[in-house]
Amino acid sequence: MFEPVYYDLCRSNIGDVAEVRPQAVHWSKGVAVFEVKGVGSRIALGGEKVAETVTFAEILSFLTGRVAVKMDCEGCEESILYTSCDMLRKAEEYIIEIHPWVSMESIINYMESCGFNVSPRLVYSSKHAIYHFRRSHQH
Repeated sequence: MFEPVYYDLCRSNIGDVAEVRPQAVHWSKGVAVFEVKGVGSRIALGGEKVAETVTFAEILSFLTGRVAVKMDCEGCEESILYTSCDMLRKAEEYIIEIHPWVSMESIINYMESCGFNVSPRLVYSSKHAIYHFRRSHQH
């Protein structure tokens, strides 16, 4: 798990079930600044929390075996578009919450071009939904 803003809370809630890293998933390696408001946060130039960023390709490079990836990352879904199809195919399935400020069509089209079948699972509105992508066996 990657949690740049609420790392300590996430770590205490997760316990030993999964590894939690205090990094943000982004399309480039470096740092990101987050504005924190209550229980929410977002990348913002004038933010108060700084976190190291890691690319999605970097995360996927460590995967082996049959893997499913769940993403609910308040905008980092776009990092998929900066990840090669070969790297994305390291996972068999993706469950992704796509937020309104991210181009849902771009992500769906790219995943399909990489050999994933797509099906919506829960649609909140025309621009906010959870999608399930499953790698086709032809790739």
